Amino acid sequence: MRLLKVERYKNYHRTEFYLSFLTLLVPLIFAYSMVYTDMPSQIEYHKVGGISIFTMLSTCLGMASSMGIFHIFYSVIAANSLAYELESGYYMMYFPKLQSKTKLLRTKQRVITESLLLTLVAFIVMAVVILKLLVKDDGIITSKFFDQYSFYMAMSILAIIFELVAFVNLSLVLGLFFRTLQTIIISVALFYGQILGSSIPIIKYLMPKYHLQNILDLNDWTNYSQVLKITLASIGVSLLIFIVVTYIGHKKMKKDYI
Repeated sequence: MRLLKVERYKNYHRTEFYLSFLTLLVPLIFAYSMVYTDMPSQIEYHKVGGISIFTMLSTCLGMASSMGIFHIFYSVIAANSLAYELESGYYMMYFPKLQSKTKLLRTKQRVITESLLLTLVAFIVMAVVILKLLVKDDGIITSKFFDQYSFYMAMSILAIIFELVAFVNLSLVLGLFFRTLQTIIISVALFYGQILGSSIPIIKYLMPKYHLQNILDLNDWTNYSQVLKITLASIGVSLLIFIVVTYIGHKKMKKDYI
């Protein structure tokens, strides 16, 4: 429990963690653009009814995720959490006191995952509040919160969250193999490399971005069984990545640091 407390203290006192909240500017800019510019009229939205607040929330989160905003911030946080400590020798301060060295990796995974979720919750709350305050019915956008497409939007948000959790844990484990800057560069390159990988046969099925794109490309948003099927495929790939990188990380810890 003391190790968890120490890791939380370090994580929540890092400058880059607080800088990650700059992502909160995205819903502010998005909401302003939806209300005060002609952005809604430029959106190809052919569904019945106006664009609900929940749909705008999902679109806003999807836009931030697709641009890699969360990925860039958290590749830095993950690299500084493990790669930098190993590189600087900081971990030697408490390694001798640990009965299980793999516990350190598990604890870091827990802390960085919960900090990511905290950032995402803040992002979602900010988006909801701003949209609720600014959005007025104008025929294209509407002030109603949910509509018949909310299940589809909720599944999109869920798939994005699982993809981000897999990514930050991948970035963290890369810190066992590479130096800090290398970890950041490789993590970001892997994210953007999915754009290329998503077009390669067989390999594309292992790319979370491919499955997220499948959700985005779905035309019938009220076909709940199809929406659920595609979402579960996306979540399944993200969980597979999480399990594999966790296993590799623990094996590396046992081999080189015990």
